[in-house]
Parts: sequence; structure tokens; C-alpha cells
Amino acid sequence: MRNKEGDIIGVVMVCQDVSTSRKLSLQLSHQASHDSLTGLFNRLKFEEQLNQLLADMEGQNHHALLYLDLDQFKIVNDTCGHIGVTSCCVR
Repeated sequence: MRNKEGDIIGVVMVCQDVSTSRKLSLQLSHQASHDSLTGLFNRLKFEEQLNQLLADMEGQNHHALLYLDLDQFKIVNDTCGHIGVTSCCVR
């Protein structure tokens, strides 16, 4: 705010609590990029992260990626349940 001479005599500030909308936005972002059961990256997010890592490592000679494909994993889930999968697979 300025007076008739143009001098600043005050300010107006508006504050708004955006913590709830920010929390919801973060939840949506997480749900869009992660598997709801395992909490791991989904395929799209995994490929995005992999491409970024490869771009960051350009020119380096050593790379490693472990890809684990469990055949008939549905049988393990059906036998042990989702909670018991870790203990069932480790034996």
C-alpha cells in the first residue's frame, strides 16, 4: 500500500494452509507410480528411473541390473498368501 506521495506505508499478505491439498497430491503421485500391494515402483516409474540412471551414468563403463522373474508366482501367493510370501520364498 502506498500513500499519496508514493511511499510504501503497508503491505497486504494472504496466507492459506495448503498442507491437506499437498498431502493429497503426494498420495496421488505415489499411487500413480507405485504398486499398491508391494509398494515398489510400477513398470512405468521403473523404466523412467532406469532411463534417468542410464543417462546419469553415460560414459561410465560398469553397469549392473538384476532382473528376477519368478515363474508361477501366483502359486506362491495362493499357497502362502500375500503376507506369507516372503517367509514362504526364503525357505
